[in-house]
Amino acid sequence: MEISRKLYERLEEEGLSVRDDYSGRCMFGRTCFGIVVDNIATAIYDLANTLQSIIDEDPESDLADDAEALIEYDGFDTCSTDNMGLQYIVYFTDITVAEEDE
Repeated sequence: MEISRKLYERLEEEGLSVRDDYSGRCMFGRTCFGIVVDNIATAIYDLANTLQSIIDEDPESDLADDAEALIEYDGFDTCSTDNMGLQYIVYFTDITVAEEDE
């Protein structure tokens, strides 16, 4: 799955520390979408709440459609984690971020 650059930037604006270039274990140089967090237990909850607030703000917008697609994506439930020293990254190996929005 690929999420739009606009959604990625909005997640950043909402205060999430997101990455579009993470290459985790056994990815062999491929990159994916991830979220840097202090607490792994709340990472998915925080992401889901932020996506829902984007949807609630303007349910008819393209951005809301992108957020809803990410929430409903089957791969959203599967994630990997890595320890980054003082923080962790929760990453989704099959979710990438578009280079640019058209």
